[in-house]
Amino acid sequence: WLPNGVDFELFHQALEPNDALPADMAGVPGPVIGYAGWLGYQIDVPLLLRVADRYPDCSLVLVGPDELPPSAAKDELRARPNVFFLGRKDRAELPAYLRAFDVALIPYALDGHVLSIYPLKLHEYLAAGRSVVSVKLPELRPYADVVRLAETSDEFVNGIATALHDHSPDAIARRVNIARDNTWDARVAELHRILDARL
Repeated sequence: WLPNGVDFELFHQALEPNDALPADMAGVPGPVIGYAGWLGYQIDVPLLLRVADRYPDCSLVLVGPDELPPSAAKDELRARPNVFFLGRKDRAELPAYLRAFDVALIPYALDGHVLSIYPLKLHEYLAAGRSVVSVKLPELRPYADVVRLAETSDEFVNGIATALHDHSPDAIARRVNIARDNTWDARVAELHRILDARL
């Protein structure tokens, strides 16, 4: 089994300080707590509501196609003044959005097949040097030294407070180095080794 990798060179562009932010981020006040990816049934919407309410002076920015199932919680989330649904973006645009994130989230509902997910966004966030808070997905346990893994919604929400200030050069370097070891090129090389041994 080979897990997801990352286009390291693309997402590492988020650390280039002189690049401008996207136009639709210009009016979004910081600090920014963000999520980039598909907004579907795997998202824990009540958890995002708690984040928005706990951090009213932060912006909760959601980048990606909104396919959240209709619900009262979704309506509440859209009504929050500090929540911004920015919609689907081209892959090449994503580093510019990650650059704006002070904290990057993996706010999944721990249920069903989600318990087996190895999120594509993990190494994208890390290549961008972002401080990451995630629910405690089993596949992410090996990364507990660079990702804040929360067992409960309280841990998740509280972990953001620390993550907002976790931007030291050493912390960023640890994240980037993990991503650098998990590129798609590394995955292809491993696949080649597996096939070569058997063929």
